[in-house]
Amino acid sequence: MSEPRPPDENEDDIRPIRGPQDSGDLEAQWKPQRERTIGIIVIGVVAVVALFAFIIYPRFLQPAQQQAVANMRGGTEVAAQEHFQRSIEYINEYDFTGAMRELDSAVELDGANPQYRMLRAIVAVQLDRFSKALDDLDTVIEADPGMVDAYGMRANVYLLQEDYERALEDASYALSLDPETAHRYLTRAKVYQGMGEYERTLEDADDAILIDPANPEAYRVRAYLGIKVGACMNALADANVVTQMVPDYSGAYLARIAVYLALEQYENAITDATREINMAPEGSFGYNARAWAYAKAGEYERALEDANRSIEIDDECAECYDTRSLAQLGLGNLNEAESDADRALQLSDHASWAYVGRAKVFLAKNRLDAALADANAAAESGPNERDVYNIRAQIYRAMGRTSEANRDEARKEALSC
Repeated sequence: MSEPRPPDENEDDIRPIRGPQDSGDLEAQWKPQRERTIGIIVIGVVAVVALFAFIIYPRFLQPAQQQAVANMRGGTEVAAQEHFQRSIEYINEYDFTGAMRELDSAVELDGANPQYRMLRAIVAVQLDRFSKALDDLDTVIEADPGMVDAYGMRANVYLLQEDYERALEDASYALSLDPETAHRYLTRAKVYQGMGEYERTLEDADDAILIDPANPEAYRVRAYLGIKVGACMNALADANVVTQMVPDYSGAYLARIAVYLALEQYENAITDATREINMAPEGSFGYNARAWAYAKAGEYERALEDANRSIEIDDECAECYDTRSLAQLGLGNLNEAESDADRALQLSDHASWAYVGRAKVFLAKNRLDAALADANAAAESGPNERDVYNIRAQIYRAMGRTSEANRDEARKEALSC
């Protein structure tokens, strides 16, 4: 089994927004302002006290007293470092709540250390606390506008929020500061891929490989891109490179599983998914991938078993509910399939593929108007997805709208491997 590792500070990819409700109550609106004002005053007093205690006052002390103050400062930094090290131990145990607690303490003791804030941003993303992650990265960049890793990481947070304009701005700026590092190109490639600009995605992925031909992530990105544009044999070649470079690393086979599924080579997909499960039995992704392959192969009982296992491991895995919906659909359990499709749509924040999953259920229930509404929503958010046109063509054909069904089938074929 592969060993977990702490996030690499030289990697941008830090992974998976709600505003306050307006109460309309003047007292409720005024009270937080008052508390913030008091807080600002308190912070100001503390800051003045700290300035005097740690900077001004020591200048008037005797050498021995100055050394004592220096020791106190050093002790604070040591304590912060201890919290930081403990946070990494929690991360290695996938306990991100514990890691956040330790990093909060580290930042409280030594808020000027960018290492602490950047790792806290990574952990915040794992906990879906995107605003906290952005606050930490904003603070790091404000203190050091040349901190290139912070721009790359912030680009990834924006990417997770589908704020492509800001993600592209940060990714491009990071690249301008550091054009000789492969993963700067990969970060921007992922932004372009999210925007559906596949030609630019390919250019950045190619540049990353040119700079670092031994970078498995570059081949992985290009493999997924190959699936998107219907170049599955090229995608398979890139996915094979990944598995050759890091054969024992959890996640190495996921790109090839995706290619095999696109090529309808389900037995090969099942074999690779089993490898992933053997390397990381505590993770949901291997079980989910194998469940999907079983479902596509028509082995719905096995698909349901693996999908259940993936949800037991991670009950907020949107993809896992989508897969279980497909298995339930194959078994004729239409109400259960719809319930899982609804859950997938909710957890995925209304992703294109989740709309496709529910559209399949509505089609099976002969709720054609609802199915078409979901397929149209999927097409709006994922206009370059093969499955969108596949399901919508089926819906149109069931509605007797032959010309529209033919049009979507042609689009599907253009995106097929």
